[in-house]
Amino acid sequence: MQIGIYNRKAHVFSTDLLIKVTNIIVKKFVKNGSINFNDFDDVKQNIIEKYLIKKEKIESAYTGSAKPETYISAVVFRMALEIIRRDKNKLQQHSTYENNVKIYNREKTINPEEELIIKNEKTYLERVLLTLGNDHIKAILFIKFYFRIMIENNDFKNYIPENKTNDAKRILQHNDNLKDKEVYLKLCELHNLFEQKQIKPDAVRMYINKNIDKIINRLNNNGRTFYTKDTLSILFELLYNMNTEKEGEEKKHRISVSLLLIIILFA
Repeated sequence: MQIGIYNRKAHVFSTDLLIKVTNIIVKKFVKNGSINFNDFDDVKQNIIEKYLIKKEKIESAYTGSAKPETYISAVVFRMALEIIRRDKNKLQQHSTYENNVKIYNREKTINPEEELIIKNEKTYLERVLLTLGNDHIKAILFIKFYFRIMIENNDFKNYIPENKTNDAKRILQHNDNLKDKEVYLKLCELHNLFEQKQIKPDAVRMYINKNIDKIINRLNNNGRTFYTKDTLSILFELLYNMNTEKEGEEKKHRISVSLLLIIILFA
């Protein structure tokens, strides 16, 4: 029985599928300027090698609740993000980096049908967030800060007293370079300043993870999609950051709409 299961998974996750998905995702990152064109082959090979090293563990976690393309796309997507984050400073020093971003900004990369899909996903996320109940305002604030999304005054409404908003903004100053441990410390400071119950940073970590898990489970809804924490962060940024971006301001982290579509459309 175990041999049958292994053989079936080995057939589902073929090398051809891995190469196909890796090509698609790395090309998308090249197009949006996150990966330099000259690094395409190296990054692709790096991802494939990492996947093959962890192949048994990755494929054993597959439950069949989503299509194989969806599952493998999510895995490759995370691996690509790890490489980009690791090499972020090096990538930004490439002379073509800014040009790639400008070209991506100038060209229309998604069609009206795809825009509608993204709009529907954003609406679905808004509905899911409301299911978090009376705690949803605090949960959204904490998750946005965890995802390094700019905090706005409206995020404090109905959680922080209006006359204390400046104190809250001082604590949650935007900083993309914060480590997760520092994020939990700052959110803990915010919580302990405005709520009667005093907690520790680890409680903040568990609170954020619990709510992220809830959101992901309700978004995916028995195979509707296959969101992960990384792709949820993209949807959050699409929902919140895109609406607050000032004209002429370069985004530090370019959102890949096309990559989000891969996750949605393959599901």
